[in-house]
Amino acid sequence: MKTDNVLAKMQEITEKSVKLYKCDFYDFDVPRIKDENPSEFVWMVRETGTHIMTPRLCDEDKVAWRNRYELLASINKDFYYCTMNPDGSGTVTKSPKRCEEFAARQTR
Repeated sequence: MKTDNVLAKMQEITEKSVKLYKCDFYDFDVPRIKDENPSEFVWMVRETGTHIMTPRLCDEDKVAWRNRYELLASINKDFYYCTMNPDGSGTVTKSPKRCEEFAARQTR
């Protein structure tokens, strides 16, 4: 889904889907996005919180990144592949397949 503001779309999804620990999005995901400014990332959502996986997290240890991804994938419900332009526009696409492809690219 193309959107003018990726963070606004993510906030909409958070408010609709997350019942507990919405702070995951506000306290962890948003600051990470603003700090790293990733052009693409995986965002995982469940009723009890969110997780974000960016390329920068992979820089130090590809095996640990992959293990973390697999663990988080096992506990999360919805998987979003996100792209973001410098102006904040981009896409938020619900797609486990695209997320897995992203994870595979990060850990080659």
